Amino acid sequence: MEEDDPNKLRDVEIKRLVELAQLAYENTREPGMSMKMRETWHRRYTNTVEVLNRLLKDAQIKDYTRKLQAILDNENQEEPR
Repeated sequence: MEEDDPNKLRDVEIKRLVELAQLAYENTREPGMSMKMRETWHRRYTNTVEVLNRLLKDAQIKDYTRKLQAILDNENQEEPR
């Protein structure tokens, strides 16, 4: 994995977080599990999903920022000098 490519690193983290969320969710549905363990897995699931949402939101904001900057650059190039 290249450290220079933040998109690739972000994609790897997103994939890992999705897998962890799925595992935690499946464990909360495990029959015969004590309530305390079920609560622990539910907390792990909730925390993982919160981090995943934050990561996706940050990625979306960066994408919007990049697009806005491209629009502004394009408008500045079109202005008569």
